[in-house]
Amino acid sequence: MRILVLFTNSDLTLKEGNTSLIVRRAEAMYQEKDIYTKCYILGKTKYSIDTLRYEGISFSKMKIEDIDQIISENNPDIILYYGFKILRIHYKVKKALHKNALKSEISYDMQACNEEKIEYNCNNIKQYAKYLMQKEIFRYIINNVDSCFVVSEELKDYCQKYIKKNKTVKFYKVRCGINSYKQPKQLLQDREKYRTTLGVDNNTIVFVYSGFRSAWQMIDVIIQQFQNYDRTIDNCYFCFFCNIDTNFENLLKESFPKRNYYCAFLNHEDYFGYLSACDVGFLYREKNMTNKVAFPNKFSDYLAAGLIVGINDALAEPNRILNQYNVLHLDTSFSPNMEVKELVEQRKKDILQYYKVVDEVLDNEIVFNGQISNLNI
Repeated sequence: MRILVLFTNSDLTLKEGNTSLIVRRAEAMYQEKDIYTKCYILGKTKYSIDTLRYEGISFSKMKIEDIDQIISENNPDIILYYGFKILRIHYKVKKALHKNALKSEISYDMQACNEEKIEYNCNNIKQYAKYLMQKEIFRYIINNVDSCFVVSEELKDYCQKYIKKNKTVKFYKVRCGINSYKQPKQLLQDREKYRTTLGVDNNTIVFVYSGFRSAWQMIDVIIQQFQNYDRTIDNCYFCFFCNIDTNFENLLKESFPKRNYYCAFLNHEDYFGYLSACDVGFLYREKNMTNKVAFPNKFSDYLAAGLIVGINDALAEPNRILNQYNVLHLDTSFSPNMEVKELVEQRKKDILQYYKVVDEVLDNEIVFNGQISNLNI
């Protein structure tokens, strides 16, 4: 068995998409490549992960002075950094490797671009200065590692612009995917079961937003679009599977006076069941560099639940996959309301066949085990 030591000081909870990618990817690497991930978390950062749900990964707290011991005890084949602040330990890691006569592959886990620092919540010069500093730190580290994990072709291209001409960096593309999915007949059973729970019949068009309510997820825009559907489409229903507070509950009451909505922060056991009860899952993003290079977890979740994905052209790689496999999807950039009804009806006429089309995408592009098995790592 090979050992991957992951150093991070990021907040690791399963509420965060970055953590989902780390633990699901680690499980697939263990199953497909016999690589066990030992994650060491620096400082006072939080982590709350049910390790019983995932094999092939463990979590421990660490201090900077533990680096030499961690490396000498584990004799790692791969060292992976996640998070920019953790890069301050790079010199100590190199020193420990030299001391122990080890030639571990050093890799960086790049899940987003530097511009995320200024494209959202950049209201002052201090934040912009942090962005400039982060760019230079990244320029240094990408030229001093052996490899880099990325989530899309666009992110790979982005990283390559920072690499010096005489430097070679190996890239491992692993999208934010899923570990498994339900077969068409089971998915159909879940759809019927959870629609009954929601109190909606088969003729009701159910739109869903799933995720958190950060500014970059543009839930306000999605609510406005849902309101438009509510005014112009008979017999529709809206689900919000997200974090909830009193202000958000009041907003939904004002936005949907017919009370034709359901809002909940779901547990893992019910999540995909409720998703499968829906028809159209919405992803809306602003056109900028952050989203150009991104591959959202929710795209994979919506497909795994057999939904039509409502998506705009800000997300490059998800759109490319939908077009490559000719999967029904809703272009939210310009699609009129009538097209929504037509797409839902087209899917409903032979929903099992639609599920099978989506399964091909999942097998070839999304499932972690398939992605990892294709890596030369």
